[in-house]
Amino acid sequence: MKMFELFKSDIEVFYPKFSIKNLIKALVNPSIHACFFIRIMTSNRSKVVHILLRNILIWKHSIDVGYGVSIGRTLHLPHPLGIVIGDGVEIGNRVSIYHNCTLGNKRGEYPNIKDGVCIYPNTTIVGGIIIGENAIIGANSFVDKDVKEESCFKSGNS
Repeated sequence: MKMFELFKSDIEVFYPKFSIKNLIKALVNPSIHACFFIRIMTSNRSKVVHILLRNILIWKHSIDVGYGVSIGRTLHLPHPLGIVIGDGVEIGNRVSIYHNCTLGNKRGEYPNIKDGVCIYPNTTIVGGIIIGENAIIGANSFVDKDVKEESCFKSGNS
């Protein structure tokens, strides 16, 4: 999929109808800025470009995206602040990630986030696990086990 199409799908989350007014809003929207940098990072295989954009994202939004991350269409970052996405993470289509979330490594393995998942604030997801389609991960959760599709996970679930 071309980077422009991916970026367009990210903008359409916030502004589904094209207008000059919405274009101006998109240009100043920090969520759109973060998605723009992430899309360039994940579509460009140059380590130099990745390092440069990674530092800009860390400086501007405290977002750290590892090299080799795979992200599908329509990434939604409602509050683009304090997000960490590890090197081997795979993210599907229509995924929402709120602030202060970590998707990371456990014993060298990274999570696979399927389509339609919503990850609420202050959540940590680690290890070679699968978060099923349309699952909801509640705020302040630590997830290191698979989550079934169409289910809701919150801290304290076993």
